[in-house]
Amino acid sequence: MTPANLHRAWPALAIVFVLLALYGAYVGQTEAEIAATRWIQDTTPAPLHTVADFMTFVGHSPVYPLTALVACAALLLARRPSLALMLVAATALRASSVLLKDLVDRPRPSPAFIDVATRIDNPSFPSGHVLGATLLYGFLVYAVEIAVPINWIKRTLQTGLIMMIGLMGFARVELGEHWPTDVVGGWAVGALILIGLFRLHQRIAGGGRSQTPALAASPAGD
Repeated sequence: MTPANLHRAWPALAIVFVLLALYGAYVGQTEAEIAATRWIQDTTPAPLHTVADFMTFVGHSPVYPLTALVACAALLLARRPSLALMLVAATALRASSVLLKDLVDRPRPSPAFIDVATRIDNPSFPSGHVLGATLLYGFLVYAVEIAVPINWIKRTLQTGLIMMIGLMGFARVELGEHWPTDVVGGWAVGALILIGLFRLHQRIAGGGRSQTPALAASPAGD
């Protein structure tokens, strides 16, 4: 998830998101998606059920804003105020899922088709948990690339952050609270928002000069 790769991928991400939104709005679900969800639920080993519960807790409990707060404090201590500001924006933009859900208005998975851990009444597409994880942990992948000087620490942190994004998607399907396409939609729109935040940070850190063609280059200062 480097900024440069995301920048090149934005047209594909936009197309994927729009197609999935139309699918969610006008199709709802297909036998193939029901079968895929059942397969994930049936083949998940017991320890991963606990992981799914934990990831969902992380996504909607005070853990999420506290993680953002601690990360912002660390960036400020590292004298990276523009990164801290963009992290606040990334966390706040999770709220965009409410508008997107209302626009698509896709029903939640039904217990008639799959196992559902908790009945939820609000619309399903895109997954708000997945969007939030993509924005928070995805921006931290970018922030770590810039702010952490020791390579092995940098890569270890980034690997853990990317795993959090993936596990959140798995958890939402395993618990039957979202369809797989809700998860992919959350990843796609989250990545699109991250592209905008990366571009904005590059402009701020570069004193207003656009650095978007490269985007992978880390600013020398903040």
